[in-house]
Formats: sequence, C-alpha cells, structure tokens
Amino acid sequence: MRLFANVDNKPRRWSVGRHWRHYAERYFISAKLFEVADDAPEFNGRLNHAAFGQSHMSCDEPRHLLEFEVGEVWLINSAIVAHQVRGGDRLCSANYEYPYGQCMSRRETLPYMIREIASRHGFPPLQAKQSLRRLLPFLRSRAA
Repeated sequence: MRLFANVDNKPRRWSVGRHWRHYAERYFISAKLFEVADDAPEFNGRLNHAAFGQSHMSCDEPRHLLEFEVGEVWLINSAIVAHQVRGGDRLCSANYEYPYGQCMSRRETLPYMIREIASRHGFPPLQAKQSLRRLLPFLRSRAA
C-alpha cells in the first residue's frame, strides 16, 4: 500500500487503467513475464513497460485521467492498480508492505495472482524458488 501527497504547486495527473490481471494476462508470454514470475517487483516493471511503453505519453490504452490537487492525499495499492504519471513533479509517499499471509482475500495478493496466471499459462509452481529467495537473506543475516 502506498500513501501519496501532492506537494507540487500544480495537480498530479495519473492515468488509471484496467485491473492488473488484464495486463498480466495479455502480456504474460509476449513480454516474457514468465522469466520473472518469482520476482514481483521485476514482474511489475516488465509488465508496465510492455503495457504502457517507456514514457508517460506513449500509451494508447484507454484509461481514466485523475488529477490530485495541491495538498491532496490518496491511498492505493500501487502494485496492482495500473497507473501512470502524466504530470506533476513533486510528491511525498510512504510505503507499507502488508504481510500477504494475513490478507483476508489471498486471491487478491500480488504473489497469488502471479502464480495463478503462470499456472494458467502452463508454467510450474514457483514456490520452491520463492522460498529459497526469501530464506537466503535471513540466513545471511543470522551468519553475520
């Protein structure tokens, strides 16, 4: 979850698109998202590039335009809400990574949705690789 505040002297403009699943399904093969299905931030970075292009003006995908006025504050799960900055230079943000295991609806968590899409496209479960990635930093910190 991210909390944003527009601290610029002009509105912050965002384009907001369809649900994350729409873009992930659409570009899973063509953007080779299966290669990074075990790394949610990399998955989203690659997905964003495939769906919206390199710059904020390069997308023809129909989206809603939102304007956040000076001083306005908003809260959003920016990992699964397809958005792109269209204007505004300064903002303040705070991040909170909630524990996915405690979510009331795990089907709506990013790791679950990535696994679900990978499975639908015939890719094996990624749980073993994900577990190792999570375990290595912990083991390194314990050894230090």
